[in-house]
Amino acid sequence: MPTKAGRAPSKERGASTTVRAAHAPPPGRARLETLPLPRTPPALALTKCAPSRRSGWDDENYDYVVKNGELFNDRYTVSTVIGKGSFGQVVKALDNTTQEWVAIKIIKSKKPFLQQAKTEIELLQFLNEKDLSDTACIVRLLEHFMFRGHQCLVFEMLSYNLYDLLRHTSFKGVSLNLIRKFGKRILKALCFLALRDVSVTHCDLKPREPNPNPSP
Repeated sequence: MPTKAGRAPSKERGASTTVRAAHAPPPGRARLETLPLPRTPPALALTKCAPSRRSGWDDENYDYVVKNGELFNDRYTVSTVIGKGSFGQVVKALDNTTQEWVAIKIIKSKKPFLQQAKTEIELLQFLNEKDLSDTACIVRLLEHFMFRGHQCLVFEMLSYNLYDLLRHTSFKGVSLNLIRKFGKRILKALCFLALRDVSVTHCDLKPREPNPNPSP
């Protein structure tokens, strides 16, 4: 390790770190010491730089630079970006195996977001296993995989969320009948989460969360 300025290094560090002063200086002259220049460990400059960023796949915010028509995981053809958030972004993609549209959530390549995504995957898998009949109004996680340093979560394609629906009406509101449908589905999902063998608390329920399924 580099020595601190003004402090003589230990001789046990080796000859390269010892102070070189052959003779005592003449009276009235300051003592001249030559210390070795501090060296930065080679790996230090690379530890805080994600490989994907250095390869040009990400932007300055650690988001993947999406290209229309790009193939993810040798299966999904990306169409367009349909949503963005602090976590990353969501793209619409065609599943070339089932010929159905899906939504792929692409997590930022930064470590804290990747760790949070692992927790999300575990929670979704747990909820989907508890709702095998798909009647609790819980979104289905179809698959997850890593792609160029990004955790990707594949979901069924849903319709507008409640916020976007209100935005398309210039925030003039929706019909009472539609409000009832949203309300019933939200309460059904919350009742499922409150079951004794599920016991999950939704801590982020807001207009952007409810997404109606386009199928009847």
